[in-house]
Amino acid sequence: KPLDIVGHSVGGDFLPLIDQAAPVRKAALISCASGYWRLHGPIQRWVSLAFWRVIGPAHLTLFGRIRRGALWRGDDLPPGVFRDWRDWGVRPDYSRGRIEAEGVLPVFLAFAKPVKSWSPEDDAIATPAAAQWLLDQLPGAPRELVIVKPSALGGAPLGHHGLFVDRLAAPLWSEVFEWLAAETQI
Repeated sequence: KPLDIVGHSVGGDFLPLIDQAAPVRKAALISCASGYWRLHGPIQRWVSLAFWRVIGPAHLTLFGRIRRGALWRGDDLPPGVFRDWRDWGVRPDYSRGRIEAEGVLPVFLAFAKPVKSWSPEDDAIATPAAAQWLLDQLPGAPRELVIVKPSALGGAPLGHHGLFVDRLAAPLWSEVFEWLAAETQI
């Protein structure tokens, strides 16, 4: 059966690395973008830089991992995962240099399935520039970026995770699922 993919945040960054034999049909990306700190929003970029250069290394020294807290809301990060992600987050080409060094850049360039990306206008991480950068890494794919205005979903702030709050995002998810179900590509 055809496979449609939905990725959030870093969950969409490595879309082309899915097994090439998988019957991928389309991919919907939610708040997916380059993690390069300078592409983040005005305040977030400095928070990100502090996380990569000061707070993260301090956590590794003190706890041996990045612990969940105010600046990191996900599961604890092992040292190697943090270091890779940090190395990408401080480089303008984000993970592309590593992808090229590992010899998988041709896989990215060859990815040709339709990709549609939704990013909230007030997302300080997946800003329009950062979201567009990620789409630009897939030159063989039909792709489109949709900037979601909080006012279109009731006016409450959305940020990086708001599209997963039911009362805010129900209209958006209808749009995502309609696009995934449609036979047209973009």
